[in-house]
Amino acid sequence: MKNIIKIHVSVFLIGFFFNAQGQAQDVFSESVLIEIDQLIVDETLSKSGRDFYDMFYTNWNWPDVEDSFIIHIKERPARSNSTQVQVYVNELLVFESFLQPRHDFLVELSDQASYNAYNYVIQYREVLEQLEGDDMTGTGLF
Repeated sequence: MKNIIKIHVSVFLIGFFFNAQGQAQDVFSESVLIEIDQLIVDETLSKSGRDFYDMFYTNWNWPDVEDSFIIHIKERPARSNSTQVQVYVNELLVFESFLQPRHDFLVELSDQASYNAYNYVIQYREVLEQLEGDDMTGTGLF
């Protein structure tokens, strides 16, 4: 059975690389590259964590920056029945707190987490603009 599958796959690939006239095609020049610039990743474990993620996602407004960044919302177990939520922007911790299953508490936490993440992204962009400014460039001579 495995040999039959290999034969079908190889026949498909040969047919894919050659057009109807039998000429080889440059597949890589026609390929489309897809890049994801902004992404929110859910790595929660409990219902409270999932509710926090949903509230964070609905509160989140994408900043108007050209930089790519990934937000990870991670949850890890803590003492007894509680859990701890962490929000990372490009692998840098910007928010951390213990979760409670109360709805009003989750709303406040998600507001604070989205505020911290948004401010980090904006401040990161401002620092990059300052470093790329005219006063930071030079000839390299003292």
